[in-house]
Amino acid sequence: MSHESFCSIVRMILQQFLSQGWKHFHRKTEPVIDYYTKKGVDANKLSKDVSAGDEKVLSS
Repeated sequence: MSHESFCSIVRMILQQFLSQGWKHFHRKTEPVIDYYTKKGVDANKLSKDVSAGDEKVLSS
């Protein structure tokens, strides 16, 4: 097997692995984000910008 063929196979496997991992991450985190969004918490805020109201929702 040539070096180029080997690299191509490794690249393909890595891309597939990363793609599946990313899909798994979104499948697991989207319900959590949706839950808190419905409670009025903006999941896109930086931690330093979390309001007292957000903290109250998160701690309940």
